[in-house]
Order: sequence, then C-alpha cells, then structure tokens
Amino acid sequence: MCYACHASCSTCSDSTNCITCANGYYWGVSNGGLCTNCPSGCSTCDSLGTCHSCLMNYYLFGAHCLSCPANCNYCTDGSTCTSCSAGILVSNLCILCTDATYGGTTGCVTCSNNNNFISCTQCQDTYYLDSNGACRLCSTGVTGALRCRDQNTPTQCQNDHAVTLNLRYYLVGITCILNTKNCRKILDINGNCSHCY
Repeated sequence: MCYACHASCSTCSDSTNCITCANGYYWGVSNGGLCTNCPSGCSTCDSLGTCHSCLMNYYLFGAHCLSCPANCNYCTDGSTCTSCSAGILVSNLCILCTDATYGGTTGCVTCSNNNNFISCTQCQDTYYLDSNGACRLCSTGVTGALRCRDQNTPTQCQNDHAVTLNLRYYLVGITCILNTKNCRKILDINGNCSHCY
C-alpha cells in the first residue's frame, strides 16, 4: 500500500519521518522526524531560518522574503514587478485595466500600456468602447442590450439563447425586443412573430 507523506516532506520513510523536505520547509531535527516551516514566503531556507529563495509573490531581501506589490506574480523588489497575476505592467507595477489613476476605465477587461498609461482595448458586456478609449455603458434606455456599438445601438441582446423563450430578447433593427409571444423570429418592434417554433 502507498500512503501519503506528511505535507512537510518531499519524500519520506513513513508518516512521521521525512527523508527530504518539501518546498517551504527545512530540517529542524537531526535524526528523522518531520520538517519545519521556513519563515513566511520562503521557498528554501536553512536550519537557522535564513531564506535562500522565495515563493511566488515574494522577493528575497537579505535573509527574508518580502511581499511583492499588489497583483505581481514575480518582482525584483518592493516596487518592480516582472510578471503580473492580474492587470498589465505599467511603470514597473501591475495595474488593473480599471485603474483610473493610470487612465483605466470602469468596464475595461483588456488593455495595453500606452506610454505608461492604460489604453483600453475591450470592454465587458453592457459597455462599449468610445472613440476616446473609455468604456461607456450601453444606454439604460435600450432595455435588454448585452453588447452595443454606441450608447443607443445594441449589437446583441441579453438572454438571446435562453431556454425559456419568453425571457429572450431579440435584436430587431436597433432595438432589443422581449420575446413575450414565444416567437422563433420576431417581425417588428411590437414583438409580433414572423416565425414560430
């Protein structure tokens, strides 16, 4: 039978004796036993608790591992990210596409770095990208819009493939019409059917 080693062991002879230590642990005993936790953020350390390498989201500073700035996977120090878990690299930091301080905009889901400022390239549903690169809400006057070309021109309606027919909105011209009559296709903005299921 195979049994799991203790979490502190990379390999073990039994459930209470490590042969080698897992990342983040070190030998704290001289003859067998379990491995001891390294200090917070350490990937490898010695028996004195001195860190030699760090886990993701930490960087080595002297003998300790310190936290990287927000949204960094990897960093070289407390102000220089090299890889992001969220957002994009702007001025050596990981900045979210929605961060207004760097020119981001609410509703932005993908963006690029434009001279150390955010340039939005795609907006989330119910928003459209205006000519200034900002995400704007589709008009609240256009009921049922999921995606739109501009404030008043929907290009896709909400729930357009919903299982329950009378919850679907269909795009008719530049209006989203609720399918109250269980149509397969809607003829006009009054919701009359042109085809039935």
